[in-house]
Amino acid sequence: ARGIGLAKAMHDYQLHRLVSFHGRVKAAADFAAWLPSVVAGLPPEQAPQGALRFAHVAGTMPSGERQRRLQGLREVGDEAYGLLSNARCLSEGIDVPSLDGVAFVDPRRSQVDIVQAVGRAIRLSAGKALGSVVIPVLVPETQDAEATLEGSTFEPVWAVVRALRDLLPNESIVYLGDTARVPYGSKSPDTIRRFSMEDTQFLVSHGVKAVVVACNTATAHALPVLQATF
Repeated sequence: ARGIGLAKAMHDYQLHRLVSFHGRVKAAADFAAWLPSVVAGLPPEQAPQGALRFAHVAGTMPSGERQRRLQGLREVGDEAYGLLSNARCLSEGIDVPSLDGVAFVDPRRSQVDIVQAVGRAIRLSAGKALGSVVIPVLVPETQDAEATLEGSTFEPVWAVVRALRDLLPNESIVYLGDTARVPYGSKSPDTIRRFSMEDTQFLVSHGVKAVVVACNTATAHALPVLQATF
């Protein structure tokens, strides 16, 4: 059902470049392999039309292979549809600003993971007006969509999306992904704090009213310093 819902969303909202998040690596790989048959089984008026480029990535893959598959997603044009599935290895440190959205195929509870993933969808790029967050929950015709989401295992994801929508309805979002210096996890604590200070100073120079540190490593090593400084 989640594959059908995602395929229909790709068609209905013209989501040509997507990243999907899953609970396990095997689930991500199986989903990417299975999705083309789901698309083929849908009526033409409900299915994405054009070339399909679906793949998965995992942290166990050689970095060169991961980059090759990421590049493949970047190269998907508006006449085709691409999806890259993963468990956690695309949560941070990827550079695909033209993403049309992200899909939470499996539930997530970590607010940091959710914010990082949503950040992929809302990142600005040339010609991009909006980003979409796809939450595959079946909503019966007789039920309210928001009430159904709040009572589902996807409630933590919906809570983050709802908070962004409700608290910042008229605000712009500046998204900074320090892709030139990732991964942060292999750096020393002093280096992480220095990078985080530089990143935050950049955001402050753009007049931001609030900063969300959506990085586990930076949160662990630099958040107290950032809070004391800014």
